[in-house]
Amino acid sequence: MRTLALALLALVLVPSLAHAGGGTKNTGKIRVTNTSTGTVGVIVNPPSTLNPATATQAQFTAAGGRFVSGGANTTFTNLKAGANTVAAFYIDTATTPAIVGAAATSTVTVKSGATAVVRVAGDVLAAPTITIVP
Repeated sequence: MRTLALALLALVLVPSLAHAGGGTKNTGKIRVTNTSTGTVGVIVNPPSTLNPATATQAQFTAAGGRFVSGGANTTFTNLKAGANTVAAFYIDTATTPAIVGAAATSTVTVKSGATAVVRVAGDVLAAPTITIVP
């Protein structure tokens, strides 16, 4: 009787676990490379309430934004598969107050478990160019 009860319990629980998805889900990544010599601020899927032109450094980084030095790169992880928005702007910290350039955005499609590669180029005088590397 105990064996029958365990078998019935397994019969009920196994489909429930399969339906719930059990285990980890693959998520995508976006690696952003700054191909210029200046510093770029980059954020993926920025909240609609964040305006890079008026946000403080603390607000920008709290929302997931990062500053990437010239020639360096950073990888955003745990992104949803599908369309993700990358926003970038150059910042010149050699002046007081710092000069923040115009922002540019691009939609980057990320496949589950894969890493999309993006290059950001330009300078603080204009909006950066965001290039998706195939």
